Amino acid sequence: MPISHAEPITLTCPACGTSHTADIWLIVAPDERPDLVEQIRNGTLHTATCPQCGQTHTPDAPLLIFRPTAASPILFSPAQQTTSEQDQQHAAALIGILRQHLGAAWNDAWLAQGPAVVPRPMLLVALTDDPAAALQELAARMQQTLDELRQRDPEAFAMLEAAAQQAMAALQAADRSPDEAPESAATADASALIQALERDQKLTSRIEPIQEHCDRTKIKKGFA
Repeated sequence: MPISHAEPITLTCPACGTSHTADIWLIVAPDERPDLVEQIRNGTLHTATCPQCGQTHTPDAPLLIFRPTAASPILFSPAQQTTSEQDQQHAAALIGILRQHLGAAWNDAWLAQGPAVVPRPMLLVALTDDPAAALQELAARMQQTLDELRQRDPEAFAMLEAAAQQAMAALQAADRSPDEAPESAATADASALIQALERDQKLTSRIEPIQEHCDRTKIKKGFA
């Protein structure tokens, strides 16, 4: 049985209002499906295309990554507009599905310390062999997003900039050993901006608005 797992959900196109279904990947095993890992890296794993008008949109869905030989075999990346309680339910449900797919191959030791929780923006870093380079790439993406936001919504930009400055101050004030210090200004900027974005979901939604109505009945049924 394949380890990677997708479920069909019903979406409403934000452009033309057409209702359509799309298979959304909820569990990815990189060794089995390296093509899905590439989609995670380029941000298209959960992108759906309307069959009527061709408009693309992205439903808010959780994701579980299974890497049995990694230091953290199970990574859980929560959906971005859910509560902590919903995140716990989603993680438990996806781990249950993973157990079923693996059968006798399941190893309880993989959850000895629980699943590692990774915010969606940090998946790029978690799935790379060169975290420093990944953080620099993330910093470049963040800078591009900020430049666009500065032009589109100066008020939101000012709020986000203030939050990022607070995060940077917290990082600088933290008691770190040399090995724990950021390797460059770019990596520090990326970490601070990610923390700021994760801390303020309202600003996150203003930067990347997803104007759709997602019927997640089938996903919720799978997470029961």
